[in-house]
Amino acid sequence: MVIDEAAAYLRRQTGQVETIYYAYVLDEDQRLQGFVSIRDLLSGRRDQPVRNLMRTRFQSVQEQDTGARWTLRKAPTRSKWPQERACKQ
Repeated sequence: MVIDEAAAYLRRQTGQVETIYYAYVLDEDQRLQGFVSIRDLLSGRRDQPVRNLMRTRFQSVQEQDTGARWTLRKAPTRSKWPQERACKQ
C-alpha cells in the first residue's frame, strides 16, 4: 500500500475514532508489523510505500497484560487486529 492509499483509508475512518496519532501496519494475517505516525504519513511522497516509512522497532504487550497494570491509553499488541483499526502493509 502506498501513502496515498493509506491516507484515503484513514480519511474514511475519521468518523469512527476520536483521535488518530498512528496508523498500525498489518500483514495479510492481521498481525502487527509496524506503525507510521500521521505526521510522517502526511509529509511523505504520495507514491511511496507505507513500509518505507513504518517503524518496526516498538514495545508491545500481550493481550492478557493490557488490564489494570497498565496506564497506557493505547498499546499495540502482536495479536490479530480488526480490519478497520489499521492499514495493511
